[in-house]
Amino acid sequence: MSLELKHQVSFKEIWEILGDCYRTLSIRCLAVKEEGTWKNVMIVAWLSLKDQNNIRRDTENEFLNLSELGVTNLENLALLYEVKSSEETPKFVEDLKTGKITIMNQPVEVSEEVKKIYVSKYPRTIDIGNETKGYQTISYELGGGSFSSREEALISERLKELGILGGIDEVGLMWLKLPNVRAYSINAIINLPIYLKLHDLPKMQNRKFHVSFLLHKELRDKLRLLIALRRRYPGAEVTMESSKYKLSQVETSSFLNDFVVCSIEHEFKTMPKLEDYVYFNLSCKLGAIFKDSQSVRDMYFTERLGSGEEFLNSLIRFVSIESLESILLKEEDIGKRGVERADIKFQRSIAWILSAIGFKIAELGDTKYGVVRRRNGVDIGDVDILIQDPESKKVYAVFCKVNPVESKDIDTTVNVVDKLRRDGLLIEPIIFIGSLAPESKENIRKVKVLDRDDIVKILQLLRVNNLSEAKRILLS
Repeated sequence: MSLELKHQVSFKEIWEILGDCYRTLSIRCLAVKEEGTWKNVMIVAWLSLKDQNNIRRDTENEFLNLSELGVTNLENLALLYEVKSSEETPKFVEDLKTGKITIMNQPVEVSEEVKKIYVSKYPRTIDIGNETKGYQTISYELGGGSFSSREEALISERLKELGILGGIDEVGLMWLKLPNVRAYSINAIINLPIYLKLHDLPKMQNRKFHVSFLLHKELRDKLRLLIALRRRYPGAEVTMESSKYKLSQVETSSFLNDFVVCSIEHEFKTMPKLEDYVYFNLSCKLGAIFKDSQSVRDMYFTERLGSGEEFLNSLIRFVSIESLESILLKEEDIGKRGVERADIKFQRSIAWILSAIGFKIAELGDTKYGVVRRRNGVDIGDVDILIQDPESKKVYAVFCKVNPVESKDIDTTVNVVDKLRRDGLLIEPIIFIGSLAPESKENIRKVKVLDRDDIVKILQLLRVNNLSEAKRILLS
C-alpha cells in the first residue's frame, strides 16, 4: 500500500479531493519569544473527521499534562493551539504563506518568507489519537527562512531542570508529535489523512479477482480503479490485460458513520498463472492515492484457508450478533433459568466478543482464581478476563464494569496490574464499560477504556466479518 502523487500538486488540488472528508482543523504551535516578538519554532496542523469538541478536549488534556510538568510556565516559551472548522483550512494556508499568523490572539512570526512548498507522501509526525492508523497521510509543508533563536538554548536548560532532558526537541515531540523539531528547515506541516484502505484481503477464484475498499463517502465519486494482471519473465514484467472502473458505478454499501464499502469482482479473460500478480490502484487528480499488488498464489491460498473467520462463524451459530447487542443493552438474559447477574452477563458477552475477534481468553471473573492479592494476603482487586493477542503475543488483563468507573476504580485497576508486573507478568490493562462513559475514557492514568459506543462499533464490524478493524479499535 503506497501513494504515487503527481510531481507538482497544489493545496487547492488536494483540498478539492479531500476537503469534504473533514470536520475539524487542529492547529498547534511551539514558539519562542525574542526581542518582544513571538517567533515560530514549528506549527503542526491536523485535519480530522472528528468533531471539534472531541479534538478540543483531547488538546486541552495534553496542554494540561504539560502544564502540570511546568512547561507552560516557562518564560519566553509558548504552546499555542486552536481548534477550528475544517472549512477555515484554505484561509489558514494562505495566512501561513504571508509569514505571520495569529493563534489564540497571539501574533506569531512564522518565517521571513515562504521559499518552498513541499507535498510529501510520508508523514513526519507520529499518529495523534490513533485516528490515522491504517490510513495514508499527505503532508503539506511550508519552508522558509528559519529563525535561529538565542533563547532556545536557555529554554532547553530550564526544561532540563523540570526533568525534560531533551529540551525543546522533547517538548516538540510531546506537543507537536514531531521528533527532533529543531532539525527541520520547514516552518509548518499540515497533515491530511486519506480515509481509504482495504476492507478485507483481496481474493482470487479461478479468473475472478475480488477486492473491496473502505473509504469516506465523499471520496467515492472522485476515484477510479485500475486492475492489471501482470506476468513475470526473466528480467522483465508485462501486463497481460487491464481494466478501469469508476467507483461511483460499483457495488457500494453503507458502513459506520461517514464510510462506505465499495466492492469489485473482476473476471480476467486470461487464465492467471500462480506466479502472476494483480496490480491495482485508486487514482484521482492528485495521482494514485492507493496502490498495491497481490500474488495470485497467495490470493488462492487465502481463499482456500478462509480469512480467519471460522471461529466467528461457529460462535454466531450459538450466539448471534443481534443477541450480543441485546445482552449488552440489558434486553436479554443468558442463563438457562432466566435472570443472570448483570455484571456476569456483561463479562460473559465481552468474553464472547474477544474470542470472536481471535484472542486467546481465560475467563476468571466471579471465581476465586481472578483475585490478585498482596503478599500479606490483602485483596487488591479482580481480573475478569485474561487475553492474549496471537500475533503480537501481548497479554492483557480485562476488567468489565457495567457502569462508568470513578478514579478510585481506575486506581484499583492500575494497582492490580502493578502487582502482576512485579510478579513478572508483562500485562496491559483494558476496561470495558457497559454504558456510555466519556469521562472514564479520559482518565488521568491513561488506562484504555472502551464504553458502550466502542462495543457497538466492534459488533458492527463483526457483523461484516471485519476482524482486523475490530481488533484495531480494541488495541489502538
